[in-house]
Amino acid sequence: MKLIFVFGLTLMLILTACGGTAANNGSIGGSTFTLTVNGAAAVTIDQSSGTSLLGSAVVGETQTYTFYFGDPANGRAASIVFFGIEPAAGTYEITPTDPVANPNGVSGLYIESTPSMRAFTATAGTLTLEGDRSGFSGSFEYTAVDGVAGDAGETVTIMGMFSGLPLTETAAN
Repeated sequence: MKLIFVFGLTLMLILTACGGTAANNGSIGGSTFTLTVNGAAAVTIDQSSGTSLLGSAVVGETQTYTFYFGDPANGRAASIVFFGIEPAAGTYEITPTDPVANPNGVSGLYIESTPSMRAFTATAGTLTLEGDRSGFSGSFEYTAVDGVAGDAGETVTIMGMFSGLPLTETAAN
């Protein structure tokens, strides 16, 4: 539950600092993305119907960097959060990181708020990044389990590709 709170707080800080909400379709910096969710939830989102961004924020004492891909109008979003480490070109393991117990890691979350709130936290996966702060490209895949609703144990697989996603500085370090 701490992880979901940190994801939500990080996303709220990023969206506030960017001067709006994620409900504005289109990706920051002309980036492109495709997100596919399979399993207990099934959907495909891309830049024509959704929003992507990469932002940074300090949550507590931990520097975070959040890759966000979502369709806010329909209540669906996936994110990958770097806790305590800055994204750079390379391959990263996505794990169920607890930012309080271990403030250095990479984790993922998929949230669906329609018809009811469900939050799936990453159990395992990988993220491959190319580029730098001026424009990241990459791909990811992770498995996540529903940990909020009474039907915990349902799983989804989240797969995505993106290109040209610049880092938006959103909070003083």
